[in-house]
Amino acid sequence: MTIVRRFRTICHNLNRLTEVLRIVNKRAKPFRPIVSVFGKTRNDFGHQTTTRFTLDSTYQASQKDLDWMSVPWMPEYVNDLVSGKTLNDHGHWAEYARDRYIIPLKEARGGEINMVSLACGSGHIEASLITQFGWPLTKFLGLEYDDELRATVSGRFGKISTCQSDFGYFDFNSPDYPDHQFDIVFACHSLHHATGIDLLLEKINQMLRSDGLFIGIDYFGPTRFQIEFDVIAYCFDSGRMSS
Repeated sequence: MTIVRRFRTICHNLNRLTEVLRIVNKRAKPFRPIVSVFGKTRNDFGHQTTTRFTLDSTYQASQKDLDWMSVPWMPEYVNDLVSGKTLNDHGHWAEYARDRYIIPLKEARGGEINMVSLACGSGHIEASLITQFGWPLTKFLGLEYDDELRATVSGRFGKISTCQSDFGYFDFNSPDYPDHQFDIVFACHSLHHATGIDLLLEKINQMLRSDGLFIGIDYFGPTRFQIEFDVIAYCFDSGRMSS
């Protein structure tokens, strides 16, 4: 019965998400035809992505009900796959990566490391890696297609004094990639936007310095939105539910 109740809750939340997207869509400016300028495609309104709706206050107010990571015990399940620890035992993936990979890399580099984030969005995750999880980054480059998201992440990092930051336009499906190398290439929930994943991974390899790190967090598997039954059983087990 618990699983049935939670399933109905998820369906209700999906309906709410549909309504949120409908509201946001009504507020959004219509897209104009894409034109070519000096050989590059560009939208008359600027570059936009659907991820921009996450900046809307209506979505943010409902995020705890709509985000799949808000499902009970889902964060525990996901982070345990990475670290083998509970969140109370410092098992968050960001802590695990910091202690096992990031800090040793900084020591090997002599104290300075830089990171580029591909399709960084509003940058809330990247900023939290520094301010909440203590990643010792000294330089950060955020690359993003959406103009408004790029402005948002720039403002967010403007409040972080310990890390020098810069931001630029980026299209996963364009042949134009940064021509310099980085200690860390970071891609969070963004690789699935690339139409040519083989070319993308080749480019990422070229962007990495010797012994550099590629950290990718994404939707992998046969479908993007399907949660396997063993995961559902883990997250909705009555012994783990507090209500």
